[in-house]
Amino acid sequence: MAGIKGDPFTFKFKGGSSFTSASKEYRGIVAKIKAEGGGDIPENSLEGIKHAAGAPGRKGVTRIMVLITDAPPHGGPTLEKRISEVRAALTAHKYHHVYLMTTSDQRALYERVWNKDARVDGAWFQIATPPAAFAAILDSITEQAITDVHKWKRK
Repeated sequence: MAGIKGDPFTFKFKGGSSFTSASKEYRGIVAKIKAEGGGDIPENSLEGIKHAAGAPGRKGVTRIMVLITDAPPHGGPTLEKRISEVRAALTAHKYHHVYLMTTSDQRALYERVWNKDARVDGAWFQIATPPAAFAAILDSITEQAITDVHKWKRK
């Protein structure tokens, strides 16, 4: 849980928006995130991506998704269907970039949410536990996102 009052899974910025271009406001909200709960594996991560993709946003912006997890999604006979639904949600809501920070053993499974045919691409990053290493990976994701968005807009 994000440790934020209200919906703990969706950030709300000034004016009630789920998105902001104000880096200081964003950093203030993200600084409130606390790792809580957990301990049980797997997670509901695919449904989380699908939920986040459907969040309201501004028109005319480049949408990116970042997933940070140390656990696999729920498996079972519906896994392929749920991956397909995530791809469809990302495409329908015009997400072109998905950045994944996972354990190496989960990389291939989570990379399946990318959909090259629909121009949903991304990058994978190895999850790190020391806070300094984690912050450095977040910086790397930010740099990769900036590079990818500029490249995509030139296409």
